[in-house]
Amino acid sequence: LTRRERGRPTIGDIVAAIDDSGDVVAIRGAGSEDEPGYWFGGRLRVETYDAAARTWTRRLTRSYPDGGIDPKGIDVTGGRFSAALVEARSTGKLDGRDSRVVVLTGRPGNPRSWTSPRWGHQVVTATAAITGDGVGAASWQAVGSGRTARSRFATWTQGRARPSVHGL
Repeated sequence: LTRRERGRPTIGDIVAAIDDSGDVVAIRGAGSEDEPGYWFGGRLRVETYDAAARTWTRRLTRSYPDGGIDPKGIDVTGGRFSAALVEARSTGKLDGRDSRVVVLTGRPGNPRSWTSPRWGHQVVTATAAITGDGVGAASWQAVGSGRTARSRFATWTQGRARPSVHGL
């Protein structure tokens, strides 16, 4: 965050996973609140650590200027990863942030991305995993327009353009 943004509320965090060889994939997300309910400056970064070379490399950077990114879960195996993120946006209302799930899977430098088509009031929790064969999986609970959280589960095989998403 910049010096100017430090005094403002922020969303975002970092999640990381380490594989058996000691290599790491880390996902950083951020966003700032200009006024209550108005989020901006969202960013997503995917970085890797090569244990043999002892070096960090930024693999991917994306901007989300009208909201923020909050990474929730990640798993890595065989140089591939799967991650679940929460994208937030402003609604213009006091405490009026909407959110939805973003799933990333694949190689850190060029992951496939899927975003849930509907915005909801709040994503309560999200997590991700990947199998040894490279099948990415993510699950989450989100509150829509009512007060009930609904659970969803997605699997994404390497040969498919989009994940299969199911309600639980």
